[in-house]
Amino acid sequence: MFPGAEGDFGVFVGHAPLISLLRPGNRHGYSGGEQSQIVVLGGLAEIGPTGLTLLADVATSIEDLDRAALQKQIAEMEERVKKMEQGSELDREITKLDHFKELDEHLEGNRHALAVAAPASDRADTTGRVKKPTS
Repeated sequence: MFPGAEGDFGVFVGHAPLISLLRPGNRHGYSGGEQSQIVVLGGLAEIGPTGLTLLADVATSIEDLDRAALQKQIAEMEERVKKMEQGSELDREITKLDHFKELDEHLEGNRHALAVAAPASDRADTTGRVKKPTS
């Protein structure tokens, strides 16, 4: 699945030609029978007779994504939005900011899922902080 600007979409062999803007989000796919998950921070997807081409602003594995850098970018975008005049440029920036926040929330959900799979002493408490083992 790909995070298209107009909604998520899948690509199968023989798919009709298509070009779509990508919004920030996760890309799930299969290659060689193995599932992969990549975080895409915008760009283009081109589907043609020879396959799929992703032209991403940023694309990295979900494990390698620097959440601190993503959260810093969100904070910078929020400050920029506060200073913008009403209009279509502000609307586009708010939409982009919403997509980045949605991605960050999704990544937070993945962190909680990983914490549940961790030993009880390493699980996160209800505030999201990881408990320190007591000795």
